[in-house]
Amino acid sequence: MKLLYIKRFFKKYYQKLVRDTHTSDEECWDLFYYLSVDIYKKLKEFRRFQETKGIGIPVGLSNEKWLSIIDEMLFAFWYIISEDGSTKIAKEFKKTYGDIYEEDEKYNDPFKIFKNKETGELSNQKHSEEDETIFDLKCYYNKDLHMKFEVRKEKGLKLFSKYFQNLCD
Repeated sequence: MKLLYIKRFFKKYYQKLVRDTHTSDEECWDLFYYLSVDIYKKLKEFRRFQETKGIGIPVGLSNEKWLSIIDEMLFAFWYIISEDGSTKIAKEFKKTYGDIYEEDEKYNDPFKIFKNKETGELSNQKHSEEDETIFDLKCYYNKDLHMKFEVRKEKGLKLFSKYFQNLCD
C-alpha cells in the first residue's frame, strides 16, 4: 500500500514539474478543493494585511465592514476545506465551529437492517418482534448546523464574487 502512495507522490510532482501549467492530474480531480485551500491561505494573509495597514478598502465601506466581509469570504473557503476533514485546517474549523457529524445522541439517526425470521428477507423496518437485527449503525448528522454552514458558505462565495476585484491594496 505504501508503494502506491509513493508512486502517486512522485507522479504528482513529476507532472507539476514538466507541465507548462505546473498542475497535476490529482489537482484537477478536486480543483475546487485545491483552489479553496490556496484562496483561503492567501485571503487569510490579505485580511491580516488589511487589519494592520487598512489600505485598499472599497469605496463606501469602513475598515470594520470590509474586515467583516473578508471574514465571511474566509468562512466560505474554510468550510469547503473542512468537508475533507483530514487536514489541519479542517480540524481547526471543526474545533472552532463544530462538526456536523459529531457524536451527539440528540442527532442520532440509526440505520438498522432486520432479517425476517419466517421469510429470511432483509428490510430496514422491523415487522415483528421475532425479526433479528443484523446491522445496527449509529449515524450522527446535525442537519441544522449543516444548513447554517451552507447558507453562510453561499453568502461568503457571493461576497467573494462581488468584491473579487477589490482584493488588492
